[in-house]
Amino acid sequence: MLLSTPHGAQLARSPTRRSMALRCILPTFAPLAVPSRRVEVNIQSEETVRVEGGAKRRHTVTCLPNEILTIIMKLISVHDLTSVVQVCQRLHSVGMRILYGSISLVDTVTLDVMGNPDALIATSQCCATVVRRPLLANIVFRLRIELKASSNRVDWKLPNSVIAPIATMLRQLPSLAQLELRVLGTPLAEILSGCPFSLKTFSCDTCDPRPLHDFLINQPELTELHLVGPTQPVGSFFLNHRYAQKLRKVSGTLDVVASVVPGRPIEEIRIFDAFLNTEMIRTRINLLTASKSTVKVFRIVTVICQVSMIQVIAEHLPKIEVLGLHVLAPSDRHIPYVKNLLDSIAPVIKILPRLERLDACGTDGYEHAHWLEHLAKERRLLELWSSISSTLAYVKFPTGAEWARQNGVWAHVHATPNMYHIEYEGAHKER
Repeated sequence: MLLSTPHGAQLARSPTRRSMALRCILPTFAPLAVPSRRVEVNIQSEETVRVEGGAKRRHTVTCLPNEILTIIMKLISVHDLTSVVQVCQRLHSVGMRILYGSISLVDTVTLDVMGNPDALIATSQCCATVVRRPLLANIVFRLRIELKASSNRVDWKLPNSVIAPIATMLRQLPSLAQLELRVLGTPLAEILSGCPFSLKTFSCDTCDPRPLHDFLINQPELTELHLVGPTQPVGSFFLNHRYAQKLRKVSGTLDVVASVVPGRPIEEIRIFDAFLNTEMIRTRINLLTASKSTVKVFRIVTVICQVSMIQVIAEHLPKIEVLGLHVLAPSDRHIPYVKNLLDSIAPVIKILPRLERLDACGTDGYEHAHWLEHLAKERRLLELWSSISSTLAYVKFPTGAEWARQNGVWAHVHATPNMYHIEYEGAHKER
């Protein structure tokens, strides 16, 4: 019996169901010093597991470090991995970390006729499962909780029957390093109080950051902070830079980012603010430049992106290596708008001597019939930018086309199939 798995891996199960064979096709397998690209794992019992990477190279599973076993196990689908972990204890411990190391809990909040949310039975059951299994709770390092409302109302509050299980689960996750909460309308103070973990990444959507202050000031290992929503930087965490001294990446509204950057080693900034203008940037640029480290990545997500605004940023942060311009608009309006923006951005590129990547993609999918028109314009822009920048090596246009430069020549690294088809037809028409 042969079960298909992703990435070229196969799980073969014998008729007796006492043995299995996992055949993985890997691009390289340097950790085992295996010249062949085919790595075969034959599993019969804990004592007879073998990893074969050639005629003369065989390894028992007990000789393999967890890092190599993890590489192999990640090639297996979730369904098949649940079977593999039952073979021996060594594979069980590694496989369980892959299966449960990252948990995504997504549920929909339904409001009754009185506007009250339901009990979210699935969420409560998931939380209860983690709480009942402490060994499982110890291996969870990434958790994402998203409670989506079935309506546009944000004034609802979850019942205690849901809040209590979520809070209890979080208090049972000592190894958690990444936490993402998309739970607008949920009392964050009740959920996050008493948590034992020390996060490296924290993402949260909230309109009121005050419940987060006590939590954030007790996260000294934090390296990434993403606050989504119309958050105002009020509180000691934002006003005192002695907290979160390992912070490297920050995203949020302009006011949030401007309050977090000073005095911290921020290297990557992402401003998500619907209505930005040049004057807003100009009045806060001194705060954005007050990082203890060099800001190398700067991204803006907004409705209106002005060249003058980008120029102010470039003049004060000349060591930017990655510049992202993402306009919040449907593709049919986003494409021409950003194209006009890119037509005028050459002076900005000129004053960014370290710029390696320009990302001007949209925030939604895009389908368009006139690819050739865009291709010609993209090539002209690339030639212009190449003449003023020797470092720019990667560009992503709003059409979705991605270009990379090697040895002075620009070539596609990614584009939609329609794009290649039209290019092919256009080339034949020219002949």
